[in-house]
Amino acid sequence: MVSKKGYIKTLEAVIAIIIIVVISYTLIAQPTEIPPDVPLIVKGAQNVIDQTIQLNETIRTYLAKKDQDLSSEEKRTVQEHIGSIIDKQVPPGYDYTCLICSKPGECLAEYTPLDKSVYMTDVLVASSEEQQNVRIVRIWFWRKPTTEQEQSKIIAYNSCTTK
Repeated sequence: MVSKKGYIKTLEAVIAIIIIVVISYTLIAQPTEIPPDVPLIVKGAQNVIDQTIQLNETIRTYLAKKDQDLSSEEKRTVQEHIGSIIDKQVPPGYDYTCLICSKPGECLAEYTPLDKSVYMTDVLVASSEEQQNVRIVRIWFWRKPTTEQEQSKIIAYNSCTTK
């Protein structure tokens, strides 16, 4: 009769290796930093702002026009209108910046703080006409600076611009 001690020793070694690999994977593979969730107050404000902008016919009419058909006064009007919507809904203790653009790759804020969590939302606005001119209204929120030194670093905030 053949001795089966070699098979049992091999099986024990394989099981030990599997246990070591599983334990190593669970201990080492933990994410180093959990991404922050959007605070409920910011999420609520983003939803209200998104819906208000999408359902506002005045904004949709202005944004549906092509760039060459939109006068500088109309651009300023729509920026002020969107800015006032955001100003009414911005959560207490937060600043924002807003950008209106037609290409997602061009929709980058000139300033967002690097040392704070920034929460962004996009609103896609299109006309109901046959030839649509799609625009993106991108809004970034972050906590207000607390010290004068932080405030001096700010280039532009609480405003809406067009690119």
